[in-house]
Amino acid sequence: MSVWNLALIAGGVAVYVAVASILAWILFYIDKQRATRREWRIPESTLLAAAFLGGSLGAKFGQRLFRHKTKKQPFAFLLNLIVVGHVLLLAAFVVFVLGWLISGGLDMAT
Repeated sequence: MSVWNLALIAGGVAVYVAVASILAWILFYIDKQRATRREWRIPESTLLAAAFLGGSLGAKFGQRLFRHKTKKQPFAFLLNLIVVGHVLLLAAFVVFVLGWLISGGLDMAT
């Protein structure tokens, strides 16, 4: 794998995570608005799925910004678990890339 391929993959993942985070943040905003108006709510499973599918940063930011579902258990625990899992995945990716670069994987020609 060339450095260019790796950069394309990393860029694609970054765009995906950004879009997923924005969508998760919007879901938290909508749910908070509906909660204050006592309207139909977005199911917790949908909010957690949005976080799990890559939107954990947006979900966590929305949770804190809107003070929404911060004490509700097990929701808060599960959201934190998803965030930790995503951080660990990012750390594993960084370790992989650094190991690959150190082992001579930097091939600019292909």
